[in-house]
Amino acid sequence: MSFVFLNYLLLVISSCFCSERIPAGPGTVVSGVPGQGYWRTFEGTDGLSGGIVFAILEDRQGYLWFATSGGGVSRYNGQTFRQFTTQDGLAHNNVWAILKAQDGSLWFGTRGGPVGMTENGLKPFGPKMVW
Repeated sequence: MSFVFLNYLLLVISSCFCSERIPAGPGTVVSGVPGQGYWRTFEGTDGLSGGIVFAILEDRQGYLWFATSGGGVSRYNGQTFRQFTTQDGLAHNNVWAILKAQDGSLWFGTRGGPVGMTENGLKPFGPKMVW
């Protein structure tokens, strides 16, 4: 994979190395197709960071990961949100994409370049990009 391609990918492992847990609000239930279930929406007041979500990914443990504009990455375990930001090792808090690799690891594509999460935490891949 080229560096440019990886820039638009996000890495996250199901292990959590973030600094903060935020209890999730109830969200808003929105009816889906009759007999097909419903949608639950979340926003900042429910614990989701950032105002715009660019990507959502479900990992092997069933956690949902949200790539956000300005808020870094939010991980939702069904009850609480956990935030990953530049303080945790993201290259930038504008995160555009998430990719799950075959080994289950996750990659983040940020404005500052691609970032992967290892057992030791978030690690940038390649030189930091300046825009």
